Amino acid sequence: MRRFLSRSTKKHSGIFLVLFFTATMVLGYALWKSHGESLVSWTPVAPDLSLQLQAGKEAYFHDELVDIILQPASEDARQLLRKSTAPLTAWVEWKGEPVVTVGELEKVRLLFDTGSDMWRARWPVPWNAFDGDYHLQISTRSFPPGMGALTKGRFQVISRKFDPVPAGYAVLPLEGLGSFYRFRGPDGGEPHLGAMAEWANFIGADAVLVQGAESSGYSKKLSSDFPWQTRSEESVAELARACRERGVNLGVYVLCYMVGGPAKFSPDYAYGWHYEKGRPVHGLNRDVRRGISIRDPKRPGDIVKVLDRFAAVEGVDFVGLDYIRPVFGGNELVDDFVREMPGVQKPAGYDGWSKEQRMSWIARGRYIAPRASQRQEIKFKTTDQWFWYRAHRTAGVVRKIAEGFGGKKPLWAFTLSWQKGWEHGQDPAMMRDAGVDMNAIMLYEADAAQYRGLVSQWNNYTENAAFNLVVGNTFDWRLHQNTLNPAGPEAMVQRTLLAVENFQDDRPARGIFMHDLARALRGVLGPYPPQEWFLAAGSAITRVREIHRVTPYRMRLVVPSSCTPNLPLTGTVALDPKTTNRPVTVRFYSSADMLLTPSSFDLTPTKSSASFTLSWKPNEKSPLRGDRAFVAVRSSREGGGNERAQVHMAYIQGVRKSSFPANQSFLKEPGVSRQRPKE
Repeated sequence: MRRFLSRSTKKHSGIFLVLFFTATMVLGYALWKSHGESLVSWTPVAPDLSLQLQAGKEAYFHDELVDIILQPASEDARQLLRKSTAPLTAWVEWKGEPVVTVGELEKVRLLFDTGSDMWRARWPVPWNAFDGDYHLQISTRSFPPGMGALTKGRFQVISRKFDPVPAGYAVLPLEGLGSFYRFRGPDGGEPHLGAMAEWANFIGADAVLVQGAESSGYSKKLSSDFPWQTRSEESVAELARACRERGVNLGVYVLCYMVGGPAKFSPDYAYGWHYEKGRPVHGLNRDVRRGISIRDPKRPGDIVKVLDRFAAVEGVDFVGLDYIRPVFGGNELVDDFVREMPGVQKPAGYDGWSKEQRMSWIARGRYIAPRASQRQEIKFKTTDQWFWYRAHRTAGVVRKIAEGFGGKKPLWAFTLSWQKGWEHGQDPAMMRDAGVDMNAIMLYEADAAQYRGLVSQWNNYTENAAFNLVVGNTFDWRLHQNTLNPAGPEAMVQRTLLAVENFQDDRPARGIFMHDLARALRGVLGPYPPQEWFLAAGSAITRVREIHRVTPYRMRLVVPSSCTPNLPLTGTVALDPKTTNRPVTVRFYSSADMLLTPSSFDLTPTKSSASFTLSWKPNEKSPLRGDRAFVAVRSSREGGGNERAQVHMAYIQGVRKSSFPANQSFLKEPGVSRQRPKE
């Protein structure tokens, strides 16, 4: 039976296969008759020959190089584009207009990158560029025939968000690592640790800021694990307690890239190259001071270590950086600069030069074009690029420090003021974006004309951008050109307020600092005693707060603008009764040749003004002062918590002519605001 079923199944299977084959042939012939023509005319899908022009990321800070990428959609597109021998050039537009960036650069050339199989270029974000959308453009005339569609992208320039410095914030720094116990306070007595906090309280400052560490070696080499000379944490904690008792904050800063002492005691880092006497000099070949190179990979981490140590001290409110730049030029960056910075035009023979020759080229005669018509000259284009590149590298170091520190405390930085710091490898927008919360601008070492130019430079630069500027001047008669009219302290105040009100239109600087306690007590003070310099600083602090409208009450001091010997005159102190409901105690101060009566009194909302008598009594020091005397009042209120004292001060010109009539025109305090802060 099984054999029969097997033979029967095989027989029927064969018949079935024949029938299936026949039906398939008939159906296939029918399909051919109805659709054969369309099947014969089918063509393959064309390759995608499109291109995409895009930035490497969506947003860039002001210290960054924008990565511009031209990406083919396919291998066919890539091979077709590579056949073109014409240069591929791209540019950037803002609101439909081409942007001219650093070094007068308008277009950048895209070069093929074998690592990514794409065309790339770099574009430096312009100095303090406007925040917003920037659009990429490319010339299609270099594209070969048959190239596909082009998609063009965009990127954003952004500023780092920050918490603003409190309006009217004032800081009294102390430079160096000398003992806190070497100073006397405003009331004299024996030197003691709390004197710095007392002086800060006397002038109405909000904070003191002390140097806490440096890496100088004077008698031995510092450890590579922790290459720092530091103040003791115990002394910092004790100063913090003294500050707290007076409602004063405390900051601690460190010297970042400057090293002093004999070279043999300098810690193990890569050191920078200075340019002096017509040749490059390595840092370790300099006798007294040298700069750690900002190329050194270890230094940012070591800075974080010491910042962490001070941030952990109870009562430390913020930390800071000084010499945060390529000290003495940073000329060792020249090869990095030529390789990384777009548009640099190397001089003929550069590639065959020695390292010293290349550094000499980048170091010699670098300054900003004095006139707009000169900006296209190669010398000035290269200078602009070199200044930007060093500031870019400095910002990169600051960003590493800020990220390593992790925002444990606000970050302060001392930066240079001339040409916004560009000549020394710093830029305000870059420092802000890299992580600096309080940018302390040092307004030192310029004469009156240079200073006006400096302020104009800043005003032209800042535009409407948000900055956390704290501007500072110094207690130093020599650095105010030994002036007698205005008096040295008077000039210090005038210059400080000029910067506060004019560095940026409609945005007064947030605060000021007066540098430093040691200079105010023992520096080059000229014929003006320390107390006069401190009172002048206090008057500047009060005026800044008035500009920002943050004084808890308002006062006004009015005195004659001139006086003759021994002639009694009248001055007035007035309190705005609408601004206080508590008594205000007023204490008078004056130069030694100005007699005042009374020495103090109280003002109240109901008795809001008072007169006093002043009489100029010239003495042996009066001629040394140019016969310029002063009157100041310091006011305070009980029960104000951490409310700061106010100081109002005015100078009076003595005139030694007996027939000269008393000048009854009145002189208000200096620094009347022309601007108002944004509401």
